Amino acid sequence: MNKEATSSNSNLYLQSKKRKRDDIKSEEENSPEIGYKNINEEKYTIQFLNKNPIFKYHSDILHTNDGNFLNNKFEAYYSYRDKKLYVVSPNHFNYQLYIFNLNYNRIIKKLKGHSFFITSIKYFFNQLNKKEYLLSSDRNKWVILWDINNNFDKKVIINTKYKYNYIYSCLILFNISNNYNNYCLNISNNKSIQFEDNINSYIIISSNNLANNNENKESTNIYLLDNGSFIKTSYNNNTNNLLSWLNKKDNKEFVIELCSDKIIIYNIFDKDIYYEFKNGNNYMSGFIKSENEDFLYSNSIEKYIYIYNLNQKILVKTINVEGWSLYKIIEWDERYLIIIDSYKKVLKIIDVKQGKVISCLSNIHSVGITSLKKITHPVYGESLLTCGKDNKIKLWILK
Repeated sequence: MNKEATSSNSNLYLQSKKRKRDDIKSEEENSPEIGYKNINEEKYTIQFLNKNPIFKYHSDILHTNDGNFLNNKFEAYYSYRDKKLYVVSPNHFNYQLYIFNLNYNRIIKKLKGHSFFITSIKYFFNQLNKKEYLLSSDRNKWVILWDINNNFDKKVIINTKYKYNYIYSCLILFNISNNYNNYCLNISNNKSIQFEDNINSYIIISSNNLANNNENKESTNIYLLDNGSFIKTSYNNNTNNLLSWLNKKDNKEFVIELCSDKIIIYNIFDKDIYYEFKNGNNYMSGFIKSENEDFLYSNSIEKYIYIYNLNQKILVKTINVEGWSLYKIIEWDERYLIIIDSYKKVLKIIDVKQGKVISCLSNIHSVGITSLKKITHPVYGESLLTCGKDNKIKLWILK
């Protein structure tokens, strides 16, 4: 790519619009299970303008001293159902999922169902029918779909039957046309599954061979969301993470697979590869979409962040952040990126326009940072949640 093209693409990237946010007001909680009144203050959003984001420690959200609580992964979501903010954290001691209400600062529910360490947890919202789900996996290679609207009932339980590899990412695609004339072949028993219509929702499950042994690669599998029926296999990769992306131009939904050495974007049914990004020998350890979904941010485990224009299928920018063991990247207000440098135990804040690290947040966790999430707190507005090997989830607010 020539310098002129790179400059033009960078300018195109920087023209992204500011995200609009709806104000959410607190409500009183009448649930006998919780028994707490809500913080009666209005949420606010901080605009950076020309100031760099600076965070300060506020409090521990979840913590334990038993050494077996957090599994380095957690999820945070704003619920359409009750307009509250929740954190979901797996417990390594009893293999349960703890649901923590940030409006009332207490655990409100513990979900039982897994029998071994939980390896992933994600929240999904169906815009069409307004249903909410949690999707979790464990090291026994089982996946559970929790129906939030029905008191977190276990809607679907899937035994993936992977032989070699653990599950590190699951995905739900809602309201997808399968283009199979109302049926799909169930490869496991060679029978056809008849659908009432050809618009359905699907669970996508992938595995990761950490040893990177080509002989033990296992496929990404597709299941029907309504009952967990196995539909078909997809690509056979070492997949670190899964995302979905709606191509607004063609109105098509694609799966994005982050593999160890590349990123693949494809249609789940016809295996039509939309595009494939390769970065040589750099091990890819994390990625996210921009808030406007036009761009993809990816990072290698060492030094680099890559910014791709998904619509134009091009690499827009490469940023050298001079680190080691980089992963878990997030976007902040379409101008900044925040990434974990687990080796130095710091959070690095990157100005995308300048293409460089502008500040570092140190002393986050005593024994290393493992994950982070951006949230809109009901009182403090835009904030950070971090998770560490010290068995704590911490809240950081803007100064």
